Formats: sequence, C-alpha cells, structure tokens
Amino acid sequence: MKAFIKLVSLLFLLSTLSYASEQLEYKIYRAGEDGFSLASILVMGKKDAVLIDTHFTKKDAKKVVEQILKSKKELKAIYISHGDPDFYFGLPVIAQAFPNAKIYATKPTIEHIVATYQNKLETWRPKLGKNAPDFVILPELLKGDTIKLEDKELKIVGLDSNAPEKSYVWVPSIKAIFGGINVVDKQHVWMADNPTKEDRLRWLDILNDMDKLDAKIVIPSHSASGSKNDKSAIEFTKNYITSFNNAVLKSKDSKELIEIMEKEYPSFDKDSFDLSLGAKVAKGEMKW
Repeated sequence: MKAFIKLVSLLFLLSTLSYASEQLEYKIYRAGEDGFSLASILVMGKKDAVLIDTHFTKKDAKKVVEQILKSKKELKAIYISHGDPDFYFGLPVIAQAFPNAKIYATKPTIEHIVATYQNKLETWRPKLGKNAPDFVILPELLKGDTIKLEDKELKIVGLDSNAPEKSYVWVPSIKAIFGGINVVDKQHVWMADNPTKEDRLRWLDILNDMDKLDAKIVIPSHSASGSKNDKSAIEFTKNYITSFNNAVLKSKDSKELIEIMEKEYPSFDKDSFDLSLGAKVAKGEMKW
C-alpha cells in the first residue's frame, strides 16, 4: 500500500512539473527615451512564440531580433497592438528576419496606421536618419479576438468597448496584460491624444476594467526604469489621469497646468515634451 501511495504521489508530482513547464513565459525588451520607452514582449510557449509590438527605431528592432533568435523559439506571429509609429516602425526589420511569421492588428489599429503613416514618415525620417524605416508594412486584419500560441490563448480585450482603439492583450493562463497604449509607469503620461475630459474618463473606465481582471503581470506600454510590472502600473496611470483632470480645472492656461503637474510629480523630467504638449492640447491652445 505504501508503495502504491508513493507511486501516486510521484505521478502527481511529475504531472505538476509538466504543467509548470508548459506555462507561457515572456521576455521584455524596453527601448530608451529615443524609442519612447516602449516595451515589446516576446510571449513564448514550449516551441513557438508571438511578438507583441516592434519598436520605433531600426536599432531597437534589431535588438528584438537578437532576443528572438536567442530564445530558439519559432516566431509564429507578430501582433501590433496600437497604431502609433513607436509600435510598428520597426516591423520591416523583424518581418525580414522572420518572413514566415504572420503579422496581425485590429481594425482600429490598421485604420490608424493607414490614416497617419505618411505624415509620421515625413515627420520622423529627418530626425531618425538611418534608424527610420525604409517603408511601412500594413498588418493583416486579425479575425476575431484571439491569437493562439500552442494550446494557450492571447485574448484581445476591448474591441467591443466604446474605445476599441484602446484594446490590449490579456493572457489568462498567466494572468498577464500586455500591449496597448493604456498603461504607463514612472513618467509623465502622454495625454495629447485624449484632449477632452470625456476622453480621459473613457480611459479611466478601461483601466478600471483592467483592475477587475486581477492580473499578476502588467507590462506598461511606456515606462521609465523601476516599474514593478504589476497592477501598481494601472494604479499609477489612473492617479495620473485624475491629477491631470484636476489640474485642467484649476489652471488658467497650459503654463499653470504644467506647474501643477510638476509639483505633483517632482522627480519626473522638468522639460517633458509629453506634459507640455498634453497641457497645450487640454487647454485648447493647440490641436493635435
């Protein structure tokens, strides 16, 4: 009987170890300030991988290629989670290195890229020089809301919300939130794309829905060093938006708004372009 119990215990242990070994893993590559501190995430199964976002510069895209090669996984898919150029300018470098990988995005992301990429190229090519893309690749439309990675799923959340352009990736098997534009940490938040109070309140709704998922892992799309990569990044973003909304109400112009936010976050960059532009747009001094 003791031998039987030991055998059952051993089989249970082996099955537990097997289950653990089959869980998805991930690696982050975060750009520096010249790449807007964007994170790309390589999600890895036993043999295959999916890459979320491809960076702004050729330099950073090449680093991601090195990371994928080092993983020894087969890159099955590339998912572009948002339509701003820091998410997709590096795509040609990675697509050339992994020509068999499918490239996906949602309808709002594709529409965003189509509407803005020519202007973005004209704006950024002189500044990026040799690190600018030679051309832009338009992703294929993702059918449905799921990317399969071996026997696991990467779910695209928010496509049926009132802000589908702010969708993000939820990986239920490891309780992780990846991609999208919603979560920022340890730096001033880019507010220029959300000029009205209503825009910012919709953003808060998305963050509140994220909170309900009780994620164990949250990778902010943009972050200075020091992020814990957990739910605290959601809380930081919510608090920042709330502080910004209050500062908009209290300030007579963008200069005063900036002063309020700099007092609120004294350790952040004093000459933040993100804060300066967001303040001017919020106070109606310029359009974006």
